[in-house]
Amino acid sequence: MLFSKTGGTIELGVGLSWRPEFARDVHKLVGKLDFLEIIVDEWGGHLLTENCERILGKLPTVLHSATCSLGSTYPGDATTAILSSLCDHLEPRWVTEHISYSQAGEYEVNNFLPVRYEDDSAVQLAANTNALSRQLAGRRVALENTCYFFNHPGSEISEKEFLIKLACNKVPIMLDINNLYVNSCNFRYDPMEFIRLIGDACEVAYLHVAGHRESGGWLLDSHDVAVSDVVWDLALEAIKLTSAEGIVIERDHNSASIQEIQCEIERARSVWTEGRQSRETKS
Repeated sequence: MLFSKTGGTIELGVGLSWRPEFARDVHKLVGKLDFLEIIVDEWGGHLLTENCERILGKLPTVLHSATCSLGSTYPGDATTAILSSLCDHLEPRWVTEHISYSQAGEYEVNNFLPVRYEDDSAVQLAANTNALSRQLAGRRVALENTCYFFNHPGSEISEKEFLIKLACNKVPIMLDINNLYVNSCNFRYDPMEFIRLIGDACEVAYLHVAGHRESGGWLLDSHDVAVSDVVWDLALEAIKLTSAEGIVIERDHNSASIQEIQCEIERARSVWTEGRQSRETKS
């Protein structure tokens, strides 16, 4: 296989977060992509189509989950069996989850709740992440920075300091550039300073880019419009300054034609190539 499960300096390149509605036009995408991100929670009949099996056989993959609730004290294991099966089937380069929780005991919410930014939470989250990696036979698990609309009561440090704490506990980061930009606008901090600090301190698996929109004075990580120029600009800097192995486009809610997706892929290719060339020049 092209991608091992043990890590290393492997380049993923330009990827797309797979959605079932892309299946009918899969032949128009295969030659433009280097890899696919598969959403674990959508695995099932939507993905088990002839077209999807065709593209899965041609491209490397990463797996992205939203329901492991690794920020919980005792995460549920309902998703682990599905993850394990997919890892055996697809041999993904990375498995990724969110820096959040959605379960507390018998209660579960259909959303990402922000974790408390403090030392004990970082240690617990890292322990849960490393435990998941062991359950997946050593597959590498990275955590994504999420959007949030309130700071968890009891937080003692900033988000970027929390990510650095995770790095100290050997947890790689999957850096979502749109989430970073949205949070920076909503909570008024410098996104470039954030990227520089993460680049210096953290292993970055790959990047997410997506669109956002404004509602009621807040920016929302909506995924239903094109990636903005400012997010592309930040992504370029993140490629230059971090160890990111690739860049993934997210587009949801049947909101784009295949032509729009192709344009986004071309833009991602240009940004990735420029950023990688800059990184190689500096190394």
